[in-house]
Amino acid sequence: MVFGIILGVVGAISVYLFNQSLKEARQLIRSEVEQRLQLSVSEVVGQQVGNLKQILDRERVLGDVSVDYLLPQDQPILADDYPEEYQLLAERGFKATQILDASKRIKISGDVVVLDLVNYKLITDTEKNSLPETEIAQLIEKRVAEQLKRIVNALPNKAVLVVYIRPGKQRINAIDELSPKVKYYASANTPVNLMGTVVDSAYVADAWNKF
Repeated sequence: MVFGIILGVVGAISVYLFNQSLKEARQLIRSEVEQRLQLSVSEVVGQQVGNLKQILDRERVLGDVSVDYLLPQDQPILADDYPEEYQLLAERGFKATQILDASKRIKISGDVVVLDLVNYKLITDTEKNSLPETEIAQLIEKRVAEQLKRIVNALPNKAVLVVYIRPGKQRINAIDELSPKVKYYASANTPVNLMGTVVDSAYVADAWNKF
């Protein structure tokens, strides 16, 4: 009987110690999981905050840059006729976006200047239907050169030029020859390409104006 009592006491003590060990183990595991979870969340949040800061920094740059948009037609352009590409740029968050009246003497003040030779017809439909391809190519080259000369003469010293043009298979020599006249310039041939190029040009203009 005494032996049974001793076994019972030993068993009770063993169960108690086992339960205590199990409780401590659970607490230890819970604490470890919480610490690792907090660390993981902190890393993810820190990374997201860093990404957000980079985005905000880039957007802040755009908010300091102005864009001038030139569609070189001879008659004034009405607001209802503004090119869709201009309207997209106007919504992008630049400091200011204005379309210049090319029917008058143009005065450029923007940090980035877009010359739109897509919505402006370099070749009329009549010329396109009546002239051979070689003459059309020569006319395109000549007229692009004229428009580039006009805008380069009015371009501020620290302005980035973006030429929006779709020359097809033809390479425009007048654009290639801009380098002695314009320090920073680029060309674009689609609306999406234009948006990206103007944004990239804004970063260049911002850095350039901080020299």
